[in-house]
Amino acid sequence: MATASPANHEAVRALGATPVDHHSVLLDAVRSAATTPVTAVIDTVGVDDAIDVSLDLVEPGRIASIAAWGRAGDGITILDGSTDASKRHRRDAVQPLLAAAADGRIVIEVAGTSTFDDAADSFDALAGRHPRGKYILHP
Repeated sequence: MATASPANHEAVRALGATPVDHHSVLLDAVRSAATTPVTAVIDTVGVDDAIDVSLDLVEPGRIASIAAWGRAGDGITILDGSTDASKRHRRDAVQPLLAAAADGRIVIEVAGTSTFDDAADSFDALAGRHPRGKYILHP
């Protein structure tokens, strides 16, 4: 299961996940979409609503976030490199991620590219409606 705007639901399905509209009443939408109990949460955005919903669904120790830095006091695992455990999690993830990228199991959608001289164009695009994909800056 993954949260996304309705415009990105087909992309979420193509990745093998069940989409949940992140603009809906999130807890109700997740419970409605879940065909089995939610057992763990990975947060990549860090908004309080998503963390609150996650805490309603699973124990804090079953939530990992790369962005909810202000919520560490809730007992969730923060993977920001600031603790020995976080550094270990990141270090241990590098080789499997590189292997997955090399053999095509990880696909990164590119939303746009620009040179460093034109990097402001990419930042302007990111400041508006959030595009699907990543921006690549070339020297």
